[in-house]
Amino acid sequence: MNKKQTVVTLMVLSLVGFVIGAGLTDVYGLLRLIRLGQPTTGIIVEKERENHQNITFEYKVGEQNYLSIAHAGDFARTFDSVQLGEVIQVVYDPSQPSRVVAGNPSSYLWSNVRLSLIFAFIPMLLFAVYVWKKKHLGRPATK
Repeated sequence: MNKKQTVVTLMVLSLVGFVIGAGLTDVYGLLRLIRLGQPTTGIIVEKERENHQNITFEYKVGEQNYLSIAHAGDFARTFDSVQLGEVIQVVYDPSQPSRVVAGNPSSYLWSNVRLSLIFAFIPMLLFAVYVWKKKHLGRPATK
């Protein structure tokens, strides 16, 4: 494999890794929420300190009530400052109302893109190890 083929292979593997990572971290869903999401209010109905400090909130779309889980940090708060019955801002997808985020969906996007970049580097690193092993293993030792 020549240098050009190696570089192209690394780039393709990185792109594939990023696309897989973006799918797994729901970057596409967040982009949809940023573009088409509808704001509404939610009410905090449960706090679970022992369960990763989850906060359960309820929101209504049309006549249907929905429950979802967030963390206080999702809307720039500490767990202890959040109170049961408190009203929070949420954004939901009108075509799939159960897809929702507490606060601003843009704040989730950068975090998920960074995680997707890690997925981009994993196949690239594996390929680099493969190329290195292929080049260096099996060679006679030099004195």
